[in-house]
Order: sequence, then C-alpha cells, then structure tokens
Amino acid sequence: MAVTDFRAGADSSQAQLFFVKEANWGQVPAGPPKLDTARITSESLTLNKMTQRSNEISAGRKIRNRILTAFEVGGDIGFELSLDAPGGGGLADLFDGALFGSWSAPLAIAANFDAANADNSFNDPLAGGLFANVAAGQWIKTGGFTNGANNGIFQVTSKPSGNKVVVGGGTLTTETGSGTTMDGTMLRDGTTAHSYVFELLFGGIATPQYLAFLGNMFGRLAMSFETDAIVTGSLSVLGKDMNDPSAGSVGDGSPNPAAAGEVVNTVTDVGFIREAGATPSAFIRALDFTLDNGLRLQRAIGNGPGAAGIGLGDADVTGRLAAYFIDGALIAKYKAHTPTQIDWRVTDAAGNALVITLPRARLSSFGAPIGGPNQDVEQSFDFEAEVDPATNATIQFDYFAA
Repeated sequence: MAVTDFRAGADSSQAQLFFVKEANWGQVPAGPPKLDTARITSESLTLNKMTQRSNEISAGRKIRNRILTAFEVGGDIGFELSLDAPGGGGLADLFDGALFGSWSAPLAIAANFDAANADNSFNDPLAGGLFANVAAGQWIKTGGFTNGANNGIFQVTSKPSGNKVVVGGGTLTTETGSGTTMDGTMLRDGTTAHSYVFELLFGGIATPQYLAFLGNMFGRLAMSFETDAIVTGSLSVLGKDMNDPSAGSVGDGSPNPAAAGEVVNTVTDVGFIREAGATPSAFIRALDFTLDNGLRLQRAIGNGPGAAGIGLGDADVTGRLAAYFIDGALIAKYKAHTPTQIDWRVTDAAGNALVITLPRARLSSFGAPIGGPNQDVEQSFDFEAEVDPATNATIQFDYFAA
C-alpha cells in the first residue's frame, strides 16, 4: 500500500504554468478557455501589495492603521529556447506579446519562380505578383531548385515589385524554377498589445491548488547565447490582479500539452552570427540581448487597488557581443559610431529555424582587458538598437518550420 501523507507541501517537480491570451484585459476568456502548457525553468509570479501606515499621532506610541493602497502582479518566467511554431502553444505565442506585434501569415508560396545571379534575385516569370506578401527585410526559406545554392534561408534586401525580391545571405545561381517553394513568417516590434492569463498548478498535495494571474503583459524579454550552453531566456511580467487559490482551474480542466520542440544550444544549433551581413573575423564567445518595453501601471482614484491600465513605453533593445580579439574591425566601427545589422540563426534537430535580427544597432561601449597571465584576450561590446528606417523595426524574429 502506497504512502500518501508524506509530503509537507507541494513539490516544484509537480508544478506547472499554463497560459491563454485574453480578449479583454484582466479578464479570463469566456468558455471556460482551453489553456496552453508553458515550458519553463522557473517562475516568480506574485501579487505585490503596497501599504501606507497612518501618521496619526498616538501618545501611547501606537500605529493605528496600515492601509492597503495598491497592488500589482509582477515576476519573471525563465525558459530554455525551443522552436515551436506560432499558434502551437509554445514560446512563439509569448514572443508576440513581448514584441507587441503579430506573426505574419506564413508565405506558403508553391509555384514556379526563377533565380537570377545577376542581381541575386528571385523572380516571378508570369508577373502575377507572386511575392506580394513578402516584405523587405524579411527572411525567406526557398526549396525545390535543382541547384542547391538557390535553396536555403535568405534575407530580402529589397523588393522592387511583387514579382522580384533581391536577397542576401547567399549567392544565387541562375535557374528557372520547377516545383519551387518559398515560406516564412515574421514578427516585428510594434504597438499591437497582447495580454495573458497565467495560471500556476501546485501539485503533489492531496488537493492540487490553482493560482491565476490576470492582465499580464511583458515588460522585458531577455535571451542569452553563451558558449557551450543551452540558450536561455526570461520574460518579465507586469499585470493587474491575482485570483484567490482554488481547487479548480480557470480553464476547461483539459489544457493542451506542452509543445514538443527540442531545446536548442549554442554548440550545434547556432548556424551563424553575422554583423553587417557577413561573418565577423573574430570567433564569437557570447551574445545577449534584452528588449525593455518600458511598461508602467496606470492608476486612478476609485478604481480599487488594482491598476486602471498599463502604459506602453519605447521598445529599447540593448545587449552584449563578446569575441576573441583578433583584429580591430569592430573597434573601428565602435569608434566611428557606425550603425550595423546584427543577425543570427538557430536551428533545432528537427530542422525548425528561428532568425533573430537587429536591423540597425550601434556599438556603445568597448573593452579588451588583459586580466592576467595565461588567459585569452576578449573584446566585449555593448550595443544599442534603434529603429531601421527601411523596415520600421527595432527587432525582428523570422520562423521556419522544418
């Protein structure tokens, strides 16, 4: 007979985080909704309560009251990067909330088109506007050409018309299309707000408990690409309210299982890191970035202790690039304050891929310290992104299914 009363409380190994997008800020969608299961490494969601003590003077040295004045939801959600498709209940469905944007519809082009070496372009021979939905700056994935150089992932450097896209990231060979495909879906920072219900399940106890947080938006997204490591990240939450613990879920009780994409690493899964459209001469040691949305809670008299709304600030992208010191190319660009593009691609074992692009960034600080004997000399740069006038993007994600 199994022992059932040995635990003092819930176990983290039997906890789970669920989420669903809200239709109305701070409200659980009607239904009840079907929740998605989040893949996390940690979480610190909580209801922060603000109080003020009464300043009434008492001859007996007594504090008469401590008054509740406000509360807010806050905390971080840690994750390891996996490349699950947008709409599949994985990280991609949180990234659009972090970027305040929406994933574009997959291109799903399946028609004959040509490749031209002369201007490194793909062309619609029927002039039917085959590439009407392709955007300048977007990354695309092509397939079906006989010449392998024409199959792969390329960035659209310009789009003269709906019948022609000029690309970078590889040199094309002139070829007429036969059974060719073009695909890709893109997410850029913008002003489209998404808010979420997050629900925690505390298991391993006689009556599992659910705790729901409402009206959550992402103040920050951070990711870290370090040598010999899993790619990790975090999402910082700012929200409106928290429900009381309950023995029942705010969802329909049958959440979708967690997305199944493999966690990626920097050893085998980072295909390239490019600066100004080319691989740097120095080997890259680390690349980190943070997107800070500058969120702020908006409060109002008579609205209760919860927020009346959330204000959206600028999309401020900063980061760090570290490389072995081999030449002065990056230092010269830093000194001249020259804008540059930084982009890198991650591909999992199944062949799903994500390209992260900072279309226009400037190196903002530099160091190459000699820390002592028997050490590698590393050049480290902080960078700051700004809006790219050609694409109106500060940061861009492009996803490709295997």
